[in-house]
Amino acid sequence: MKVTADCKTLLAKMAMIEKIIPKKGHSPMVDKLLFAVNDGKARLTAYDLDNGMETTFEVENDGEGAFAVYFKDFKKALQGFKKGELTLTFTDAAVNIEKDGVQATLPVTDDFPGLDFNTNGKEFIEISGEFLQAAIDKLKVFVAKDETKPAMEGICFELIGGRLRCVATDMHKIAYLETQILTEKEFRFILPVLGLTQLAAHNIENRRR
Repeated sequence: MKVTADCKTLLAKMAMIEKIIPKKGHSPMVDKLLFAVNDGKARLTAYDLDNGMETTFEVENDGEGAFAVYFKDFKKALQGFKKGELTLTFTDAAVNIEKDGVQATLPVTDDFPGLDFNTNGKEFIEISGEFLQAAIDKLKVFVAKDETKPAMEGICFELIGGRLRCVATDMHKIAYLETQILTEKEFRFILPVLGLTQLAAHNIENRRR
């Protein structure tokens, strides 16, 4: 399989998800980047054993597939090309990066957690970036820091009667923020504060562009 992609775009997309990779004290599995290609789009995924993050961008490809490669090695190889269109050729054992006769080859692996980012048949609601940012900034300080209380290490999102309430507590204090959502859907779930913090960081970066 061959893929043609813009080097600057690829590096920018990798920078978006790199923040989720732990700097120390982690499994070698989370040092990797999952690179998947299908229908003219590339999907990059990073993982920290608790949260997964992905981003997509357009490419030209003559096939489809996926591979995992060590994030730092792939990034270093791409930085050697800096900008312009690259051709990436994938085999079962390696990925070859080529531009203007200059090449770099890295080993690949299929050792990557099976994350489900398939959106088919799933329901969505729209939340303003401003509200989400405000909820994260206000509530993250109320989240429990105790690993024995996993249900309190995140922010609870509860949608009932067209009102979305975000709640955080450490059993000693509690805080919440509400907004109106024009929908009849109802749900309740908890998101880890680390993933939300990274999401907030992307929201800030996007508003600056």
